[in-house]
Amino acid sequence: MFKFPPSFDGLRADTNVLLNQLKPRPLEDGFPVFLMSSIINAIKENRLPDPGIPFPDGWHAFHYVLRYTGIRWVSHWGRLKYENGREALVSEPYAEAIDRNVLHDLLRFCDVLKLDFQFDANSEHHPGRTLRILIGPLH
Repeated sequence: MFKFPPSFDGLRADTNVLLNQLKPRPLEDGFPVFLMSSIINAIKENRLPDPGIPFPDGWHAFHYVLRYTGIRWVSHWGRLKYENGREALVSEPYAEAIDRNVLHDLLRFCDVLKLDFQFDANSEHHPGRTLRILIGPLH
């Protein structure tokens, strides 16, 4: 696989300085409400196999889906809840780790659950080195 050389000169930006300047919205623990309903709908519509037993919680449901769609895009994850009530599932992988395989897994996850995603350069975990992926319902 072709790898580009790093785009930095060996110096790393001070994370605390960037956090103070960028002020990214901090992630919360847990899963957005839409995620469980998306998983249940995917099972009912045969986009995911039926596990045969109920999920004890969101964590187990999330990891069940990742077994089928791929997990390479998941790193430093959580959720965001906006003032208007909307929520997003968030992952903040290191930018240099994002390649076609990572994008394939992300696309598959969103396709199976009928979700959409967007990128945001303003990440909380190591700003300047990670990329925030926001996942939410299709509109």
